[in-house]
This record gives sequence, C-alpha cells and structure tokens, in this order.
Amino acid sequence: MFYGIFALLNTADVWLAIYLPLWVRLVFYGLFAGIVAMWIYSTISNQDSIRLLKKMNRELRKKMLDPELEDFIEYRRLAWLNLKTALSLLGNVLVPVLLSVVPVIIISVWLDTFQGIAPLEKQESLPVAFVPNGFNIKISPPEMMLIKDDGSIELLVSSKSSHEISIYVNKQLIFYGNPFSPPVSTIRKKSWWNFLFFSSAGYLVEDSPLYEVRIGFQRKEIFSGLPGWASGWEVPFFFSMSIAVLLIKIIFRIH
Repeated sequence: MFYGIFALLNTADVWLAIYLPLWVRLVFYGLFAGIVAMWIYSTISNQDSIRLLKKMNRELRKKMLDPELEDFIEYRRLAWLNLKTALSLLGNVLVPVLLSVVPVIIISVWLDTFQGIAPLEKQESLPVAFVPNGFNIKISPPEMMLIKDDGSIELLVSSKSSHEISIYVNKQLIFYGNPFSPPVSTIRKKSWWNFLFFSSAGYLVEDSPLYEVRIGFQRKEIFSGLPGWASGWEVPFFFSMSIAVLLIKIIFRIH
C-alpha cells in the first residue's frame, strides 16, 4: 500500500539530491514530517476541550495537595474527579496522536529502506542467519552461497545480486524473490500488517520450517567517526522533527 508513496518520495529525493547533500535532505524530511504530524494533530484534536481538561486537571491536583484539606471523603472525591478528567483527556488526544504519527512512520520506513543500507557494490558478502537454525540450507544460484569454516552462510554480492534468489530447506523451496533492490534485511512469512507494509522481496512459504531469514546488510554511514547509532539517517531526521514539533507547539500553543 505504502510503496506507491515510497515511489513518490524516491522521485522527490532524486530531484532534491541534485541540489542538496544527504544530511541536509534528512533534516528537511524531519522538518517536513514534524510539520505534517502537528498539522494533522491540531486539525483533528479538539483543542478547546483539551485546554479545558488540562486546566481542570491542574485545579484538581492543586486542591488535592492543599495542606488544609483534611477531609478524606473530600480527598477521595477529588481523586476520582481527577482520574475521570485524566481519562477524558486521554480519550481526546489518543486518536489524533495515533493518526499524526502515520506520516512519521511512513517516512521513517522509507528512509530505513532506501537510505539506511550501504550500496551493495561496497559490500563483498552478506552474512545470513536462519531462525530456527540447524536445517540443511541451499541457496540458488549456487555461486552466491558461501559456507564458512564455522558452518555459517554468507551471500556473495555480485552482478547477480540484482536478481532473484531461491532458498531451499531440506530440498523444499521456501523462498523465491529479490531481497536486494530495495534491500530487505528480514524475510518472514506473510502477516496481516503486510497489507500496509508490503515486502518487495516476497515472503517465506506458509509451511516453511523457518520463521525468519535475516540478511546482514551493512548500514550506511552518513557521519563518519561517530558511534554506529549516531552515524545513520536517524539522528538528523528525528532531531529536526523534534525541533519542528516543539517550535510549532510553543508558537501556536497547541495542547
């Protein structure tokens, strides 16, 4: 479903790449995601109701913490009203919050798929893990399969890496597809969420004895010299998105 959106994002990224380096584009995508998310939230949510409920909540807590309040029955009444107000506030913000994070999820998945993996030509081999382990595995074409001394299996990256591969378990075909373009690091059986996030690589067959096939693609390093968690697309994207959300919330007084 979202791969049509991914195609539009890829087209836009190709044009932006003519003028902007990747890290600037990541900041731009973060700002864009934050603006869209806050626009969705502020449009859908009832800001007047949320503002009133927050005010009631503050007043109730102030009364509950009043040192002159000694009546336990009154304290219990205030506590019950405070709980009802908090639950009402949660009901007012829950759906808008869930809907507002949809564009953030879409852009995050797109970035992780198309900007999170190093180019294949820079990766000589890819470690492959099978869950559960212990089966007799064969990969076709056979020239792409490397069995190491410890019994682990790697995929050799070559000109054939842009085509489909077949995986056999005990001579049973459990997978046929292309996990390289775009890179798909985890191959699973088809599940309900694939209605939204379709796997371009394909899926394991339903009666496969394996649950997962994990391909160890090398992560793209955008900022060299930083720890692994800070060298990819995540930090500039989520940092700029957080800045956009915070500024919009303060400037427009969104609750």
